Amino acid sequence: MTPRREQGEQAVTLLELLVSVVTVAILLAVSFSAGKGVFAAGQAARCRSNMRQIGMALSSYALENRDCYPPAVLDSVNWKYWDMDAIWQYAMGTSPTAQMNYYTNYKTFIFCCPSSDKSRSASYGINVMFPAGVKNYYEPRKRAAVANPAFCLLLGEGVNHAIDSWWASSPPGQPVSFPHGGAMNLLFMDLHMETRKPSEIPKGGWSSPESTDPFWTGH
Repeated sequence: MTPRREQGEQAVTLLELLVSVVTVAILLAVSFSAGKGVFAAGQAARCRSNMRQIGMALSSYALENRDCYPPAVLDSVNWKYWDMDAIWQYAMGTSPTAQMNYYTNYKTFIFCCPSSDKSRSASYGINVMFPAGVKNYYEPRKRAAVANPAFCLLLGEGVNHAIDSWWASSPPGQPVSFPHGGAMNLLFMDLHMETRKPSEIPKGGWSSPESTDPFWTGH
């Protein structure tokens, strides 16, 4: 004969079931949130790896070009830039071809941050303000002109091939991006990396020089 369960026992069983359902829901929500955090951290780490490789390629370029970094813009008629035309062979081990297109090819390689806006033409911008604190897109500059490479930006994140302090002025200038939880990865000229929020990046204005901060000038 099967023993009959009392009404109180049924109530406890239903309560336990409800608690179990709520617990599972909470665990799933926590797991999903943690998974998103891990994914974002992985993208940020891949971005830092990209920037280090680009920094080493820029250093290799300088060694073979009178100790100068390439200018941000190599050709303002056909719009050739430092990232693919100047250092492609140092970064990728092969020479760039005429068929390469900035709007498609860069998105496949180290020149693309996995967290960036893929509809834009670039992920990383080279600092165009050293050593004088005035933007210069077209002339190569010597590494030796930077007195404090550990303080001077080499690469930042943005949707253009150049980065400068103009973005902080009014009206805004060269756009930058903060795709890693409201922060951007930064590569300095001594090839160390940092991650900073907008409030931690020195802002410039319209005066000449636009900035005297070592972050932009290296002095």
